Amino acid sequence: MIMPKKYWIPLVGLPVMILSFQNCSDFTVQQSIMEQSSMASGQSLLDSQELPYLTDPARGPLVRWYQQGQPSKVDKGYSGADKLSYVFAADRAMTGQLFAAYSGSAGAEETSVSVASGKITVNRIFSAGNSAQATVNVPALGQQMVIALRTGTKAEDFSLLVNGVVQTLTITKTGAPQEFSYVVKTLAAGTTGGKIYEYMVFNDRLNNAQLNSISRLIGTNNSISQVMFDPAIFADSSGSTSPTVDTKLAAAKVVIDSYCLSCHGAGSSKGDFSNMTAASMITRGFVKAGQPLSSSLYYRMKGTQGGGTKNMPDNGVSLSATQLQAVYDWISSIQ
Repeated sequence: MIMPKKYWIPLVGLPVMILSFQNCSDFTVQQSIMEQSSMASGQSLLDSQELPYLTDPARGPLVRWYQQGQPSKVDKGYSGADKLSYVFAADRAMTGQLFAAYSGSAGAEETSVSVASGKITVNRIFSAGNSAQATVNVPALGQQMVIALRTGTKAEDFSLLVNGVVQTLTITKTGAPQEFSYVVKTLAAGTTGGKIYEYMVFNDRLNNAQLNSISRLIGTNNSISQVMFDPAIFADSSGSTSPTVDTKLAAAKVVIDSYCLSCHGAGSSKGDFSNMTAASMITRGFVKAGQPLSSSLYYRMKGTQGGGTKNMPDNGVSLSATQLQAVYDWISSIQ
């Protein structure tokens, strides 16, 4: 599709309109570049806030960090009992049990990750006949994979990432699974049919943003190119109560950076959104704390249902419901 672009040039004292043309596909390409840039910005923000804390055993929840062929970087006692997160890199072709946490015997209060017939299964066994489990596919590509799991007290308290991607879990319960007791667990890493190259264990319930950041760190350490940044991590507000990145701000920034910075970049007289914070947006009148429907940043994207007339972005693009919800949720969360 070809769209006309208007230019006015004075000729013999009269304005003459000359039409030039721009292929609409140019905008699609530019939009893709902007979205990739904003994703990189979100990833950088996440890592800069999370990794220094998560990799420091002196002030964070890290209790075990093993890399194959090297002395353990961290080897502290695990005392979480009711909360545990672990991330590990292993051969994609591995089968059998890859990782387990148990007390007493392997069948008592066990959390495990196993692989068989192209499926990854996370399992919680409390006693004979009482369990909860979920299964996802093994990645289709690569020689290695990175698996990250958060588990907590309740039977359904699973969160699983494979190569950084948040997995949709359908949890199947057998019998009447009970909550974990506060008994210290023994941790074991398996090596059936392949190798575990690196793993990190945390004495906490990390949220998906933290699990993704650690997954990419381990992926980089082991040259596993399939591990990626997944925007779905920002939908997870559960997990760690430790200091963490503002995931609602980060999710909103992905939208703002993609659709607004072409006009509202650094130094813009229209308003600089490039380093958006709650304080800066409130001070300049774009946001009212906790009131998205009264915030021009939101209603100018949403339209009349958002409290005012829609006129942004001014290139005619309408944001998706998910993108608008990210901005709405961030403004709502501001105190």
